[in-house]
Amino acid sequence: MKRNYGIDLLRIIAMLMIPILHILGQGGILATLPKLSIKYELAWLLETACYCAVNCFALISGYVGINTKFKYYRGLVLWLQVIFYTLLITAIFTYTMPNAISGETWMKAITPFSSRQYWYFTAYLTLFLFIPFINLGIHYLSLRQLKALGITIIATFSIWETFSKNDMFMLGNGYSFVWLTALYILGAIIQKTEFGFKLNKITLFFTYSGCIFISWFFRRYFSLHPVKELDPNLLISYISPTILIAAISLLLLCSKLTFKSRLSIRLIKFFSPLAFSVYLIHVHPLIWYYVFNNRFIKYCSYSGASLMLYVLLTALAIFFLCTTIDFIRQYLFGLLRINTLCKRLLSFTETKETSSSVIAFTTTEEEPRLQHTGSVS
Repeated sequence: MKRNYGIDLLRIIAMLMIPILHILGQGGILATLPKLSIKYELAWLLETACYCAVNCFALISGYVGINTKFKYYRGLVLWLQVIFYTLLITAIFTYTMPNAISGETWMKAITPFSSRQYWYFTAYLTLFLFIPFINLGIHYLSLRQLKALGITIIATFSIWETFSKNDMFMLGNGYSFVWLTALYILGAIIQKTEFGFKLNKITLFFTYSGCIFISWFFRRYFSLHPVKELDPNLLISYISPTILIAAISLLLLCSKLTFKSRLSIRLIKFFSPLAFSVYLIHVHPLIWYYVFNNRFIKYCSYSGASLMLYVLLTALAIFFLCTTIDFIRQYLFGLLRINTLCKRLLSFTETKETSSSVIAFTTTEEEPRLQHTGSVS
């Protein structure tokens, strides 16, 4: 299957969005700016525009993963990558800020999965274990059934959960394994059913922009005109229908991008595999609380345009610094042949994976017959 570099570009864009969210939030900007001021609203508009980043990552996993041969060893490599950074950062703080380190800190660094050092990593690695079985189920469903499943997921996990406000399905506002699993399935359904493939890039861009504006305007309007028991931030959430549609629009938009420049392709190929490190490094609890916390309040004294520019430049600086560090980590893993060792260690899974792949392939081959019998409305 030909690689879609537009999807790789979306990985990079989404990972640039995440530091922006954290600069504005944990960095103290949104909490410091005068409420409902022009700068405050500009900052919230940028926050809202980036809020779909996590959803984009999970959708990409399903969009790409449904047609990719599953390898268990990749989960082990990911786990070792996380361990590398938790130990490295804890070691650095041991020498620079020893008072911030305890035995419990080291224990959490050694067990990042069970101690939930990173909520996304914990949720994704749990999802990772179920991916081959989820893929098999998706391959067996007809196009009609896949569409029904997609509508059900959006109706229950997004629309109902957003407006019912009782977290019936234990989604934790999107910070959960259940929500990532729902997004993975949606991404796979989009790929299998070719949902939205006929929409042009302009339509998709305006759909994304419209969803962001609706979410932002909803928050602003109900902040100015409060309604009892109505949260102004209702639509600024991972599970929000508008944020979900924005993420799907970006996924489809980027999937349509083509690149003729070899330099563009090389840059995308270089940065895309390194992007996850940006999250692992700057969201590490020690960096989160001792480096990031209220670090960017000084930006609030700048003009609106300068504030936006400095936030973007800071996010870029974080991105490039973290990817540079991960390039070195990747080089070390290559020298130590970590990928090869993990593959050999889990070589016993190859037979099971091959069997699954054969079943999936057979089911895919039967899809035209399902379409012919009228399974697609």
